[in-house]
Order: sequence, then structure tokens, then C-alpha cells
Amino acid sequence: MKFTIMLSGAPWWVAASPLLGIPLGLCVRRSWTTVDATGITICWGLGRRGHTIPWSDIRSIEVGRARRGPSGEVLSVRVLRLKGRRRTLSSPVSSSLHPDPDFDTKVERIMEWWRHAQRIA
Repeated sequence: MKFTIMLSGAPWWVAASPLLGIPLGLCVRRSWTTVDATGITICWGLGRRGHTIPWSDIRSIEVGRARRGPSGEVLSVRVLRLKGRRRTLSSPVSSSLHPDPDFDTKVERIMEWWRHAQRIA
């Protein structure tokens, strides 16, 4: 018995979605943000070490709002560096689909670390 699989248009895209989704899901699960005396360390799941932004290099910290498809509104923390570059932290994040009840508390802790570092400098 012979049969042909059509790989044009949407059918191949639908079949390939899980293959793309699995690595993306693993990357998201491995993402983290750490705040300590040296600064904010961000890892987007593409390595174990992450990238540290020293407190002295941070001009401001803000909560950003974005509307993203089925997730609805997404809240995330953004850091504005002295040279003008913005970095979004991998966590904390809260969305309509996956709300984080402790989001405001986590943001306040980050802000406290930053304020403390400014007083010391």
C-alpha cells in the first residue's frame, strides 16, 4: 500500500510545531534572574552562567506592560542601563494567562536592592 504525505502549506508547519516547541519550552524553564550585592544576573536558558549587570550600570528599573496574543497582558521588569540599552529580566513575569500573585513583592525586592546599592555608591 502506497501513500503520500503532503508537506506544503499549513500541514508541515503544524507537524513541526512540537519539534520547535520542545527546545523553546526547555529554554524557558531554564531561564532565571538573580539579584545580589554585585547586581542583577539574567539567564535566558542559553547557558548556565548568565549575564550580570552591575548596580553601578543601572539608570532605572521599571515594570513594562505588553499585550501578547493569547497570553493577554504581560508584566515584566525592564532595566535601563546608563548607556541607554534596555534589558528585560527573565523573571519575575506575570500574565493574564499565568498570573504571579507575588509579582509586586518581587519587583519591590529588586527595587530595594537597587536603592541600597545607590546609597552605598
